[in-house]
Amino acid sequence: MEKQREDQIRRLVAACARTAVTPEEIHGDTALIDELGFDSVGIIDLVIKLEEAGGVPLDDDDDFADHMDTFGRLTEYVDSVWSRQKREV
Repeated sequence: MEKQREDQIRRLVAACARTAVTPEEIHGDTALIDELGFDSVGIIDLVIKLEEAGGVPLDDDDDFADHMDTFGRLTEYVDSVWSRQKREV
């Protein structure tokens, strides 16, 4: 994954987190719910921002919730969706 893309996702996660955190404090094993305080509203806000940033929807069929445990898993999922959509265009 491109560092620029990971940094973009990291900034969006930090902006939507319910706890005060800087992008630099977020690492692959950072727990989104337990450490960053994401709740259902925060997750919806994050999904909207990720969809706007990537220009593609994060499909329900891909079961987004399964990838919401850590920043690393979220980043891998978002990168795969964005990359797949790029290839299809």
